[in-house]
Amino acid sequence: MRRLAVAFMLTRPPPGRALAAQTAAGPQVLQRRKLAGRDKPAPAMRQSGDMSPASASASASAAADLPWDVAAPFTQRVIVGPEHLDIFKHTNNVVYLSWLEQVAWGHSQSLGLGFDDYRRLGAGCVARRHELDYLAATFEGDALQLATWIAETDGRLTMWRAYQVIRESDRRTVLRGRTQWVCVDMLSGRPRRMPPEFIAAYRPASSQVQPQQARRLAEFRGDQRVLIEALAQVHDPDPV
Repeated sequence: MRRLAVAFMLTRPPPGRALAAQTAAGPQVLQRRKLAGRDKPAPAMRQSGDMSPASASASASAAADLPWDVAAPFTQRVIVGPEHLDIFKHTNNVVYLSWLEQVAWGHSQSLGLGFDDYRRLGAGCVARRHELDYLAATFEGDALQLATWIAETDGRLTMWRAYQVIRESDRRTVLRGRTQWVCVDMLSGRPRRMPPEFIAAYRPASSQVQPQQARRLAEFRGDQRVLIEALAQVHDPDPV
């Protein structure tokens, strides 16, 4: 398993220029990578094609049946294309981050907060930290379901958005991640309190999980207890 944690510093934009950084749901600015000495934008999300209402309904139904960490997350479907691969012929790390930003933005719009709303409210959010756990490789042709939800919020300044990516063919979770967002003034870029519209829309998802996921979590926590007890015996053995 590979884990990536990236922290971003909040900066003040040039005077008179609106904040053109990452927004609460996902940045408008493309993620960039260096290739042969030149900056090129990361590949965009390849959707599963223009779906008819029936196809879209089938896709949503398939997503609902997957073992998500929470009940009913917001989802989008993508297909891994050749433009998403690295030299090892699996999906590039940066591509995942780009996808997560796009599904997050889609989720925010579904909640009624688009970029025009940010301008109207004079508030947006910038990413302070990304945490990504790469659990399995994906390859060209893989159909992936991307899920996102609000994990927690302090209702004042910051919130955490969670992500999960599942491959449809084997129902395996290939990535989990989180992003911490900080609410800022759209003109100054300085931290500010969330407007009431943010608090109302960006509410944490239900912690209820599907039965099979609940069993896995219980087993994991049981294993943790066994490990903690064993370590306690090593570091604090019974007196003789």
